[in-house]
Amino acid sequence: MQRSSARIVQKRKDESEKSERQEAGKASRAKEGRAAQPRRQGTSRISEKSAPTKAPTAARKKQKVASSKVATSNPTKGPWAKVKGRRGQLKMVVEMPFDILLELFSYLDPVDLLNLSKASHAMRALLLDRSVALPLWKSAFERVQPQPPACPEDMNLPQYASFLYGRTCSACDTTVSLKRMWPYYLRLCKGCITKEFIPVPTREEEPLVEKIGSILAPYYDRETWSAWRRHGYPRAIYEKYLEELRKMVKDKTTSRLDRYVKEEKEKWERKRIAAGGWRGWEYRVGRAKVEDIINRRSNRKEAIKERLREIGYGAILDRLSNDALMTLPGMGGVKPLSDAEWNRLEQLLIDTLDELQKTFDQRDRKALLIHRTHNVAWLHEYYIALNREKQQFAPPKRELAHVEPFRSMIYDTPSDVKLGHPDFTKLLDKLPQIYDEWKKRADEVLLRLLPTEGQTESSGSKKKGKGKAILPDASTLNLATTLFSCEWCPEILTYPIVLSHGCLAQKHRAKKGSKKDRDDDQDAEDDDVDSNVPWNEGGDQVAFDEYASKIAAAVIKALGEDPSTVTWEELDRLNQRVECLRCRKEKGANKRLVMGWRAAILHEIDKHSEDDDEDRYETGWEGLDADSLALAHEKEKQAKNNSHIRPSGNVHCVECKKLTMEEDGRLSYGNYGFKLPEPGATECPKGHDLSKEGATYSDGWMMAFKAMPHPVKIA
Repeated sequence: MQRSSARIVQKRKDESEKSERQEAGKASRAKEGRAAQPRRQGTSRISEKSAPTKAPTAARKKQKVASSKVATSNPTKGPWAKVKGRRGQLKMVVEMPFDILLELFSYLDPVDLLNLSKASHAMRALLLDRSVALPLWKSAFERVQPQPPACPEDMNLPQYASFLYGRTCSACDTTVSLKRMWPYYLRLCKGCITKEFIPVPTREEEPLVEKIGSILAPYYDRETWSAWRRHGYPRAIYEKYLEELRKMVKDKTTSRLDRYVKEEKEKWERKRIAAGGWRGWEYRVGRAKVEDIINRRSNRKEAIKERLREIGYGAILDRLSNDALMTLPGMGGVKPLSDAEWNRLEQLLIDTLDELQKTFDQRDRKALLIHRTHNVAWLHEYYIALNREKQQFAPPKRELAHVEPFRSMIYDTPSDVKLGHPDFTKLLDKLPQIYDEWKKRADEVLLRLLPTEGQTESSGSKKKGKGKAILPDASTLNLATTLFSCEWCPEILTYPIVLSHGCLAQKHRAKKGSKKDRDDDQDAEDDDVDSNVPWNEGGDQVAFDEYASKIAAAVIKALGEDPSTVTWEELDRLNQRVECLRCRKEKGANKRLVMGWRAAILHEIDKHSEDDDEDRYETGWEGLDADSLALAHEKEKQAKNNSHIRPSGNVHCVECKKLTMEEDGRLSYGNYGFKLPEPGATECPKGHDLSKEGATYSDGWMMAFKAMPHPVKIA
């Protein structure tokens, strides 16, 4: 409807313009007629001077002549400029002087000429005009890199350019999932392969397939066709050869058939050889594109780095690897960096690099603290090697980082000041006092966890609640019934192994809902920087295991010992065994399950913790007589799962484990040896005398609670 209205308006406008031109023509002719009449007598000079009124007519005639010249000059242009219809935005290009246009085109590559030929009818007419454009195509192919193979004889240069650089399917003009069939001059999508190709038929389906196979090499595609028939021929070529061969077979012209097959075979052999060159050229083009992208991306990256260095970010850029640099905003692009794009990226890059700088600062701070703490650890190892009797009650290595004067040296010394072994070995004489004070504090923490009878020391006041709870004696910590549990693992802990338990000197993610969990967000950054953790941080990571203590008391009573006085070391030396009465069987050769006191506690927790009888562990155990005990020991030696267990721990040579201090205060391992002496040996592998008092030490106190022989069954 809108188009019809527009045509009507245009028609009326044309009619009005036509009528105006007609009236102007009549007026002009009337003036010419009056000028041609004889002049009357007495005419004034002004009327005489009006003769030049012919000038407008003469101007119009000149204008008409000029327009006619323009009209007659069109035939001098080439046929490519005589294109009907709208010519779009490229209409000014074809109206340029011909020599300038050819000069511009002479700098283009074949793919550019190909794209221009598809831009408009005028361009197509120009670039496909053999008399005009052939030199352009030849020079373009000679100049392009990588150089493609020579154009085949059965193609012209525009066709060859379309064959090499085309990006659409030969059948449907799609640009997706294209595959090139070089010998057949085809470029097809996955959908058109099934239409344009026919799978190779069997001999039963087509008797002449062997003749065609001797001429034409089939195309292989494992994705399009089924597994048992993945070779095919172009349908048009296959049908053409099939028709020709059938005619020759029908005419019974054997010599002509053989000659035809030979000629066609030689033709396709040339195409097959040429296809190898095209595949190599395709690979080189792909590599050239990749290298071009790499170079452009590298130039862009260097341009961004140069601008960042100008504003003071050179130091952090030097610390980033190439992979890290490519993750920065704008680094992955390939276009040249413009001022407008830099203005858009600048603040984003600054924010990103500022965050990275914080990360690097934290990393540097963490490395500094680790290095300085490592020096303290060396000092700790040196002191323990000289005083093995203190090893059981020594604080964890990282605990020393929170004790003065080491804390100030580690945390408060400026980062540009380097600290080494000599700086810390000067404080060696302070370690005995530090260790004794720490043991006293740790013992007090553990004693407060033990159950008390509620007795208080009177402070002289009658007010309730003003007394202080009486702590148990420190010797209580060594009892076999004094057992602790870890918040982070199921291990049962005795004293003093609880002082060196690994979980109590590590950073942990707090349990969900706890106060520490609520404070985690505030301290997360500090936790990432500082890995030095005080022992039992927060005071709630270790607890007294009341249930295990009750089981231990019942087992100790079954062994005939006093739970209130016997220590875990005494029980280990007794090496007694108990029987679980609830696991006794009525039938069978081995009816009785026996085990040590540690294994009995673990067995009770694992196997009988859900029994209905609340006092089950009070009456569920019984000690062994001498004969049964000997039989149990013999069974334990025979059990394969007990071969690696040494309840008493390993024996070490004191001299082999000593560190050496140089004159400048630096520490080294010196005579440090790792090979253990054989049990009962009088010399270590390095020849040190082990018969002297204090020449060896045992790490039995470090053994895990479950480091006992596994339960065995006896008759």
